[in-house]
Order: sequence, then C-alpha cells, then structure tokens
Amino acid sequence: MAVPQNSQMLPLQKQIKPITREPSSFLFLMMKALEKNQTTESNQQITDAKSTEIAVTAEGKLYAYWNKQLETISGKISGITGTSTTDSNDRENLMKEFQVDQSKAQSNQSQQDGAVQADQGQTSSDATNLQMQGQMVQGANSILSALVNFLGKITG
Repeated sequence: MAVPQNSQMLPLQKQIKPITREPSSFLFLMMKALEKNQTTESNQQITDAKSTEIAVTAEGKLYAYWNKQLETISGKISGITGTSTTDSNDRENLMKEFQVDQSKAQSNQSQQDGAVQADQGQTSSDATNLQMQGQMVQGANSILSALVNFLGKITG
C-alpha cells in the first residue's frame, strides 16, 4: 500500500495491557456508589454533630457570661441603700446599664440559640439522609435477590 508523500507516518505504539478491575455490572456499580455515599453521609453527620456540640458549649458560656454581668450590676444596685442625690443618680445609671446589658444578653443568646437550632436541624437532616440511603440499599438488595432467583430458575 502506497503512502501519500505529504502525509506523516505515525510511530507504532506499544500495546498497553487493559486495566484489570472488578466486574462492572449496573447493580454492582450502584452498590459501590451507595456504599461510598453511605460512608460520606456518616462522616458528614459526625462532623455536624461535633459542630452542634461546639455551638452548645459556646451557648452555655454565653449564658454564663451574661448572667454574671447582670448579677454583678444587680448586686451593685441593691448595694445602694442611701437616699442622697448621688445614690439616686448611681442607682439610675446602674439600672440603665442593667437594661442595656440585659438587651444585649437577650440578643446574643437569641442568636446563639438560632445557631444551635440550625446545627441540630442539620444533624437531623443527616440522619434522615442516612435512613433514606439505608432504604435504597434494601431496595437494591431486593432487586439483586430477585435477579439471582430469576437467573437460578433459568439456569437450573
């Protein structure tokens, strides 16, 4: 066979051995994918649970901090027993400070409560996803079982 003069000859390539791998039936691949997804979902739930634990710890510290602040101011207010103008002004200033701090405390605690609830919701969602994965695995196992029974009847 003549090769045209303006064409290039490609060098012969060494034969490459095919990659050996596990059988790749549809159901096998589906089960491998479900296995990987189940592991990923489990790891995600663990991560989210740890995040929730951190948020709850932070919430406890936040409550403790603000309770101490408010208790300190409240103690100062009740410690003013005089009726002089200075005592009245001090009491009024401390009561204003108490109200401001109480408002900050409620706002901060509310934000942290929201963060904890969001984290708990995510962990709950992870659990639901894991349950759904388990149901899919059961469905795949049912299909495999039916297929094995069917093939057994054909070959048997």
